[in-house]
Amino acid sequence: MKHRLRAPASRLSVGQQQRLCLARSLAVRPEILLCDEPTSALDPVSSQTIEKKLVELKKDYTIVIVTHNIHQAIRLADYVIHLYLGELVEHGPANEVFEHPKEERTRAYINGTFLADIKFDKELDLKGTKCPYNFVYAKLALDELAEGNILRIIVDDPTAVTELPRGMEADGYEVLNSNQLNKTDWEILIRK
Repeated sequence: MKHRLRAPASRLSVGQQQRLCLARSLAVRPEILLCDEPTSALDPVSSQTIEKKLVELKKDYTIVIVTHNIHQAIRLADYVIHLYLGELVEHGPANEVFEHPKEERTRAYINGTFLADIKFDKELDLKGTKCPYNFVYAKLALDELAEGNILRIIVDDPTAVTELPRGMEADGYEVLNSNQLNKTDWEILIRK
């Protein structure tokens, strides 16, 4: 690599770029390394190289890894924090969380069935409805439900996909899931 010192990093492979980022981070002798999706977009061989290096480094550094790759978390983590839509769902020693999760959402994520089988108490089809009306209709539907019940909302307005959950959370409701059903429709699950 010595002959490439003056070359732009963009000419490196993605795996080489990741290793370069790691090397640059270590050059300043940090106490903590924050690795946000350190192996996303990498091939399996490059991913394994990065993971091996992180395992070596965790002897000398505190490493915080943000990942959506459950298998990577199982391989690397000593302590796990499971976040969903900005909410702390569960945390603890990795072996405890992965082998005996306490929370339903954590268990579903680990099993790869993330809330796919969740039962809902009412369904509201808001296709064709625009913001802010879909918010108003969703609030009225939630008012009819008992505490702890789940409302399934179907929307086709791209703005509603982000704004409806944000508004519901601001009003104290729990957004359980938001996922795309097809090219135009989204499902949002909200617990009262």
